[in-house]
Amino acid sequence: SEVTLINRIRDVLRGWRLGRALFVADSGMNSLENRLELARACGRYVLACRAASVAEIKKDVLSRGGRYRTIRGNLRAKEVVVGEGEMRRRYIVCHNPAQAEREAKHRAEVIVQLELKLAEHPNRDATAKWAAKLRASGRYGRYLAVNKAGKLRINRAAIREAARYDGRWVLLTNDDTLSV
Repeated sequence: SEVTLINRIRDVLRGWRLGRALFVADSGMNSLENRLELARACGRYVLACRAASVAEIKKDVLSRGGRYRTIRGNLRAKEVVVGEGEMRRRYIVCHNPAQAEREAKHRAEVIVQLELKLAEHPNRDATAKWAAKLRASGRYGRYLAVNKAGKLRINRAAIREAARYDGRWVLLTNDDTLSV
């Protein structure tokens, strides 16, 4: 478990008598319990977060305005702070325009393929074996929905939602000394 790992890391770090430690991890460590334990064990942390899988990021972070600063030609970033006091969270929203373009192009190709697959079946009954297979597909399933009549259709809202995350990822940190 992550908490067990964090406790072991804390014990090792104490033996080193460091003046400062910064724990860097991927999205698997991002839970309130882990963040609290990381703060106690290591002091400071930076966690990578998948923008589409964390509710707070989808609702509060990506919807906030603010200008991106260009870090390099292919990287822009902006800071978003959610909450106040000790429990506030500092997010760095990163955007790679070239990656966003690639992701949008790929999604457009997938949608064209999906439209062709749907056109092969005039009866779009969602209970049909072919429809169930499409809905279970990691490639197509996220862009499909079933209407009230039980027919399969392309979910345009899901396509627009997916576009919000093109080229974006988010870092979460409790270290105010780190620049964007």
